[in-house]
Amino acid sequence: MCVLIASVGRTDASDADFLDLLREGRVLVLMRHETTEPGIGDPPGFSLEDCATQRNLDSAGRASARAAGVYWKTHDIHFDEVRTSAWCRCRDTALEMDVGEPAQWRPLDSIFTAGANARAESVQELHRFVAGWSGRGNALFVTHQVNITAFTGLVPAMGEAILVRLGPMAARRDPKVLGRFHPGRMPLRETPVPASRSSTRAPDG
Repeated sequence: MCVLIASVGRTDASDADFLDLLREGRVLVLMRHETTEPGIGDPPGFSLEDCATQRNLDSAGRASARAAGVYWKTHDIHFDEVRTSAWCRCRDTALEMDVGEPAQWRPLDSIFTAGANARAESVQELHRFVAGWSGRGNALFVTHQVNITAFTGLVPAMGEAILVRLGPMAARRDPKVLGRFHPGRMPLRETPVPASRSSTRAPDG
């Protein structure tokens, strides 16, 4: 399902076609990692250097990430930059999509157990990236629910993507959210339907 929404307090993007927005460019696709093994956060004593110690993608998550990659390619959607959290479930989501070589970027690392200063820094860096974008293309970031919620106020499901406007005109306190959808579960042809922002879920890394 695809949902086209306006940013908080606005209604000017509610009827837009998200594929047209992506083809026009200057869109950040802020995607939560795909579905994982059961759990919240990571096991005690996990290491970023060892995927075996983390909560990782399950087989369905890997398949859905590959389907998302097919979706992007089928609809001729390209990304000038692909960035990811250092967590294996985020990196593997990006690798399975195979739409560009993912670069790890610290502001996308999970802030699930981070203090207030680290959370604020992550959000600030995302604002800087959005405001500093000068190209006409798109960017794809794969990160965690807590990071996306801190930046947009929305609570994405695993594998769900939030579309945010890029560029100097988007330099504002609240990011301009254009839409949300799950690329790994979409038919290859679909017209989005209007709907409201959703959901209250437990925070998760």
